[in-house]
Amino acid sequence: FTLSSSQSALAISKISSTGTHIWSKKVVDDTDTKEITQITLDYQDNIILSGFFYGTIDFDPGPAVNELVSTGQSDGFVTKYTPDANLIFARSFSNNFELMNVSALTTDKFGNIYCGGFFQGTGDFDPGPAIYNMSADNFNLRDGFMVKLSNQGNFIWAKKFGNNDDDDVTNLIADDSGDIFAFLSFKGTIDADPGTGTSNLVGTGNTSAGLVRLTQDG
Repeated sequence: FTLSSSQSALAISKISSTGTHIWSKKVVDDTDTKEITQITLDYQDNIILSGFFYGTIDFDPGPAVNELVSTGQSDGFVTKYTPDANLIFARSFSNNFELMNVSALTTDKFGNIYCGGFFQGTGDFDPGPAIYNMSADNFNLRDGFMVKLSNQGNFIWAKKFGNNDDDDVTNLIADDSGDIFAFLSFKGTIDADPGTGTSNLVGTGNTSAGLVRLTQDG
C-alpha cells in the first residue's frame, strides 16, 4: 500500500493484531512544519493525535477544511478522529512566538483527554475562544504543562510544572479511578504540586525524572 505526497504529509496506519495492514491515510498534506509526537485511542477506539506545528494546517483528511493557525515558532495540537480516521475535532494551544510541543497523551474511561509537554514564554492553553494563559518561570527556558480536555475537545483545566531550568511532562497515564500519573523531566529543584501547595523534588545531575499523581481535577 503506497501513499504519496508532493509536499510534507502526516499519515497514520491501522495494523491488525497479527501485523496485517488494514488501512493508511494521510491526515495532513501541505508544506508547513508539523509532527505527530503521540497517538492513543479512547474507550470507543477513536484515534487521538498530538504534536506540534507551524503555519496554517488543515487537519481534516476529507474534503472539508479545518485549519489551525500557529502564533509561535511551534504551537501544540490535539486532534481526534473516528476509528476510520474521519476528523471529529482539531484543537491547538498558542504560544506567542516561542516553542511548544504536546508530547504526552492519554485518555480516561470517560473519554476525557489529558495532554502534556513543554512550552516557552507565555501560552494560551484554552483552545476555545476564552483565554487561559500560563507563563514559564524563565522566559528563555522550558516549563512542563498538562491540559485536560473533555471528550468533545472543550477546555477543562491546565497546570504547569516549572523552575528556573528546563522542565517537561514526558508521559501521562490515567488509572481506573480517574487519577492521572505525570512523568516529569527536570533539572535542579522543581515544585511538583501544580496547585497552591509545595512539593519539591530535588534532582541530581543534568536531568532527573519525577512521578506525580494527580486527581482528575488536577
